Amino acid sequence: MTPHSGMLNFLDRLHGGALMGFIDSAMFAGARLFGGEGVQDAITVDLSVQMAAGGSADRPVDAIVELTRETGRLMFLRGSVEQGDETIAGFIATIRKVTS
Repeated sequence: MTPHSGMLNFLDRLHGGALMGFIDSAMFAGARLFGGEGVQDAITVDLSVQMAAGGSADRPVDAIVELTRETGRLMFLRGSVEQGDETIAGFIATIRKVTS
């Protein structure tokens, strides 16, 4: 993600809500790359985010997504959000695949 000034809070750091929206998008992009039927229509079951540091608007932000387990209907993910060499957030999530 390329941050901009509209994503900053009153302390001139990346707003937590902007980071959480980015994480939600990144985990679905990662899930699609991992494949699996029903992922294109999956929904978030839970998402836990741990903010570790404040991000800035002057550098890109990257998300690293790891699939830890997959069942017939669920995918369990974890990952981190990094800006340069610094981890600014970590997350754990579960998504439910929608199958016909």
